[in-house]
Amino acid sequence: MKAFYSLKRVIPVYLLLISICLFFQNSLAALQVTQFPQGMRKTTSDINLAWVGGADRVHVRCSISPHGAVSAAQYDSLHLPSQLASASYAFKVSTTIPAAYRETDLRNGYNYCVLSDGVSLSSEFPIVIESSVAPVLGTPANGVAISDASPVFSWSGQAPFYTLVVSDEPFRITDSGTVEGLSAIWQIITPNTSARFGDKDPSGLFPGTAPPLISGKTYNWLVLNNYGNSGAATSSVAPNPRAFSYSPASPLAVPILIAPNSGDTIKGLDKIDFSWSQVDDAVNYKVELLEENLINGSQADVILWKATTPSSYISLEGASGLFRRYQYKWRVYATSATGSASLSVKRSFFYDITVSKILIKCQDSEGKNLAYIPVKVKRLGGNSSALLQSSSTNNEGSLEIQNMALGTYTISVENADGYLPKTDTLIHSSLSGSTVTIALSPAKAKVIGRIVSIKNGAGILNSSIEFNNGKGQVLKTVSNAQGDYSLGIDYGTWAVKIQANAYANPRDTSLTLYAAQALGRVDRSLYGLDYSVSGKVINSFTQQGIYGVELRFTQGSQISTATSDGKGAFSFPATSGEAFLNASSPGYVAPKEEKLQILGSLVKTLVLDPNASIVSGTIRDDAGTGLANATIRAVPDAGFPRETQSNGQGYYELNLGSGAWRISAQKNGYSKSDIHDFVFESSQAAGGTHFN
Repeated sequence: MKAFYSLKRVIPVYLLLISICLFFQNSLAALQVTQFPQGMRKTTSDINLAWVGGADRVHVRCSISPHGAVSAAQYDSLHLPSQLASASYAFKVSTTIPAAYRETDLRNGYNYCVLSDGVSLSSEFPIVIESSVAPVLGTPANGVAISDASPVFSWSGQAPFYTLVVSDEPFRITDSGTVEGLSAIWQIITPNTSARFGDKDPSGLFPGTAPPLISGKTYNWLVLNNYGNSGAATSSVAPNPRAFSYSPASPLAVPILIAPNSGDTIKGLDKIDFSWSQVDDAVNYKVELLEENLINGSQADVILWKATTPSSYISLEGASGLFRRYQYKWRVYATSATGSASLSVKRSFFYDITVSKILIKCQDSEGKNLAYIPVKVKRLGGNSSALLQSSSTNNEGSLEIQNMALGTYTISVENADGYLPKTDTLIHSSLSGSTVTIALSPAKAKVIGRIVSIKNGAGILNSSIEFNNGKGQVLKTVSNAQGDYSLGIDYGTWAVKIQANAYANPRDTSLTLYAAQALGRVDRSLYGLDYSVSGKVINSFTQQGIYGVELRFTQGSQISTATSDGKGAFSFPATSGEAFLNASSPGYVAPKEEKLQILGSLVKTLVLDPNASIVSGTIRDDAGTGLANATIRAVPDAGFPRETQSNGQGYYELNLGSGAWRISAQKNGYSKSDIHDFVFESSQAAGGTHFN
């Protein structure tokens, strides 16, 4: 689960997740960079550089694309007052350069830089320049009342990306730059200057579906500049948040929370029962469990776990593998067959469990501490809390995490540029704390490339690039706004798979790198898709569109996902041939998978029944750890099967119609699961249906 704290005003620590490790070092380079700016720099700030080696006269050159320090010709020379004649230099971004030459100065955003003495190049390093101008918010206007269940947000600005966040509670940004009171229900990072509420996050950082807007409730929204297409690259320069209210009709009655009581202390229970009052006309309830994050003075409530049930109670199992010793909150949405909804107040409880700190150190193969390395922590037998799913080492190469429950953890480094992935296991059993050192091996080679549209040569943002050596090592990255990517990699032969949303799935290829060829390149031009599959998802009870339905479109090996808007509308790009369309929404019986033969654009209407029975539980391995992306299949006595996938914590939900069902689970590399049999009438619940 990705948490909002990564985009708060305390960004500098997390900004460095992007690429603070120096890019791949050309083995022939005599110049070595020893200092460059850490984090985002304002145009008024000094840019401090230092180096060793090279001739007396050194130039600074930069590009908006990563090139792996191949040749000086691929970088523009900066218009600085003079060449650098010492082993250090400080300068500011020039704002007086004529417009005709400004493209060769440092730009707002991400700059890939090298030093050159005319003979050799340094390794590539980043300089990120932050604009002092915040985005200008457009619609919805401050204080306006709207009736659209999926309003369009618009703004203007000059950043390469923007971070948009909507909160269902008022929040403010203090004079010191911290956030107070945030309760984010939807957020995305986008290169566009508008977005419709509930749209999928183009960056992939914030997965999941936005909850429905509640009639009569006031919401707040904000847009921030973003310079790296990641939550870590969100600027600290912000406009004032705006408010709007949603008032289409009278809401349902509000659920009254019963247990746990407000302020309760729960002493290490593995199973926690939640209950609330029934609401007339409600057909299902969604429970959200939130973690109150407080980092460097900024506060935000982050969704840690959520589940749907037609009953007025639900149990959370495996709590000891999910929680740490911390304060948590919970709340309940109620939804009627017509799609109207209401939301309870929040309640808090304290989870009390034996804990101590974990100290993580990252070092290179020579024992040198590595700063700003992204680290993921996962507890075997469960998952660590949202706060700990992604963090980074400090400038001394350490990450200290307080209040960690005793148990066994995996500590992973997956995307440290210039280093190979590494996962170690830590048995955390000491009340005085535990220490683990992750020794990272440098990537011996590097691959770069550009993914573009064959129609106009424009770079394709967020293309997925995957390298697989067939020996269990899979490395992934995505392209930037110019379509460029770079990836540290090892010698050997790698199968290469490239995919991009709205483009035809290209043929797979391969790349072989030897010691004498430490830099490889894989480019690809992709064809845009010719047709579309669009339509509407409607409620069988009201014949009205349903907001927030998850849709999945599969064509060949390419899978695209989307969420229906406030009118139930959706659309996918497509090409000719066979395809499959699925739809699912908590509390609605999923329709049969549509098998399509596409010879041109199609329009489809999908009908969902709002009286589903809900089967839920967890898929676990032998250690009791939740398994992500397992397939859970429900086969009826008559009719067609339904399937779903477990989430990152191994949790799943199946929304089924009345009748007899046989349910099983499977995942590649694991034995077959046991089988559960159920007979359902309308709107029943079967929570705690687990598979091992």
